[in-house]
Amino acid sequence: MKWFTFLDQQTIEIIEKEHADAPHQRAAQHALADAMTGIFHGNENITKCNEAAKALFGGDIASLDAQMLGEVFAEVPAGEFSKSSLGTEATSLVELLPQTDLCKSKREAREFLKNGSVSINGTKLSGDVAVDRVLTSEDLLHGTTILLRRGKKSWYASKWQ
Repeated sequence: MKWFTFLDQQTIEIIEKEHADAPHQRAAQHALADAMTGIFHGNENITKCNEAAKALFGGDIASLDAQMLGEVFAEVPAGEFSKSSLGTEATSLVELLPQTDLCKSKREAREFLKNGSVSINGTKLSGDVAVDRVLTSEDLLHGTTILLRRGKKSWYASKWQ
């Protein structure tokens, strides 16, 4: 933090003490991330970026507003689908997942669903209920998007028109 931020010495010492007292809370990493965000994106974006990170890593994707959702997921693989097919067999996860970058076949989709490695909008699915799951209009975020995730890092933004 001494090299990469413009924080004064007293502030750095306070952060270092907080970090030493509770390293699991990562006070130093958060302070450094906030400082870098402020430098590169402006201080007004620090709170927005923290909320986006919390949603992404905490799973509360639905709390993001439409603009932030679009910004956060602008770079993930995406595809467009017909809104009229929601609630039909065509939008069962076993049918839909092979159409994304998340799996290659229906067999693989069933396996991922049974193992609990698939999430819809940050909500993890598992077991036979997941295999039978059909996407509906209730799954849409801001009326247009359903975010699918396999594992911890593989995202797919499905856009429904």
